[in-house]
Amino acid sequence: MYLSYVIFGLANIFSQLYFGPATIISQVILICVILITMMKTFFILRIVEGYSYIVTMLVSVISDLRVFMFFFAILMFNFSLIFDIFGVNTADEY
Repeated sequence: MYLSYVIFGLANIFSQLYFGPATIISQVILICVILITMMKTFFILRIVEGYSYIVTMLVSVISDLRVFMFFFAILMFNFSLIFDIFGVNTADEY
């Protein structure tokens, strides 16, 4: 976990310096850094007894929803293909 945090942090610095902060690669790397930081924060919050139940519940809910999210991603991809077929623009400017 710590090694990935360091690697993504350095990749974030490199991508923002050379590509700029508004490029898609910089934004994707920054999202990964934020997700890793959030997971690390949840891991640290398990130490406090009041938060351990909530963190354990969130981890179990997210792990149970993996199959549904995979199915939902396939469904969204198929709908985007259907809308792409129906929405073909034949205007002169393209």
